[in-house]
Amino acid sequence: MEPTTYTVSEARDKLAEVIDRVTYTEQPAVITKHGKDKVALVPYRLLELITRIEAMMDLEKAQEALDDFNARGGMSLASFKRQLRLEEEASNVGGKSEVRRSLGTRRNARTTKA
Repeated sequence: MEPTTYTVSEARDKLAEVIDRVTYTEQPAVITKHGKDKVALVPYRLLELITRIEAMMDLEKAQEALDDFNARGGMSLASFKRQLRLEEEASNVGGKSEVRRSLGTRRNARTTKA
């Protein structure tokens, strides 16, 4: 069954009717602007289903990325820092807090008032 199509003006003038039709027929309504499909009004149940499917697809992609990461010898950030010797050492030099990096660069640490 083809969805019912409305122009923006028609949808605006008949919004309650369009909502009722979508709700009771459980069929989307397409709203056009300048002759082109722009949006669809869909039953809430359909939106929930689409959202769940997208979440499942995102989860599958994340799992694939994690599997690929692990298969290629991935490691935690802490392990990576240890490997590169990037651990930071906090020190207090002359009353001024600094963070000393193992590569010899310095930056001022944020100071907080007690």
